Amino acid sequence: MLLKASVRIRRDLDPAKLSPMEEEQATSEDGLMLNHSYFDMRGYSVADAKTAIAEEADLLAELEASDWDADTAEELAENMIETGEYAGWFDIGTSAAVFALSAAGATPISSCNGGRIGGTHHSDEVPNILFSIEPSLLDPILRSAEEIEAGLINNGVYAELFVDDLLKLHAFAEKLVARLELQ
Repeated sequence: MLLKASVRIRRDLDPAKLSPMEEEQATSEDGLMLNHSYFDMRGYSVADAKTAIAEEADLLAELEASDWDADTAEELAENMIETGEYAGWFDIGTSAAVFALSAAGATPISSCNGGRIGGTHHSDEVPNILFSIEPSLLDPILRSAEEIEAGLINNGVYAELFVDDLLKLHAFAEKLVARLELQ
């Protein structure tokens, strides 16, 4: 299993180009044009993010022990979905970062592990999370992305976090939650 993607990391996000998502769109049950599986992830707490981080850490440890076997990944993901664990809500390796972004006040829109672990995915190769955010809330996100060498760019009126190594999304979640706890 290849956890690394070939992508040039850059952090040239222009906060002036961001537009927070409208309430009606954020609460949509019909999905967004960008993600028809969308559901409202706003308002999760730091405690929720810490739970997601712990669950995802356990999942990643099991996968590492299996040498990142795709069949094991699918089995573990299915089990987490059935049990309702946070780490099973999204592509393997993205859940903790989605919950951390929510705890930071962002509206996560879509996430993808880039097919780094199992199957075909929406985003070929590059693990990423698209989100909406009020520019005044960006500082801990920007600092956490920089610390783990993640990319952060504008994608239309939204922000996109992306990494060249899937495991960096988990590290990003840990760094962001630590910053949020200090606020």
